[in-house]
Amino acid sequence: MREKISSALIGISLIGAVVAGLAWMYFIWTFDWGTSYRGRGLWLMVMLFGAPLVGLAVVGVFATVARLIDPEA
Repeated sequence: MREKISSALIGISLIGAVVAGLAWMYFIWTFDWGTSYRGRGLWLMVMLFGAPLVGLAVVGVFATVARLIDPEA
């Protein structure tokens, strides 16, 4: 039973990572970075580099919880 819960948490973490990445991108999208080329580049950089990092953080948290539930998995 612990193995199934652990596997389910890993599956949920992948969905959670995508949702968290999209939420991060929307959060950055709402900022007013200005109309200059440099402002748009900074906006795009923060949006696209931050989304995978947020996703990795979510996967890391869920993986840690899954490892605590079933250390042998």
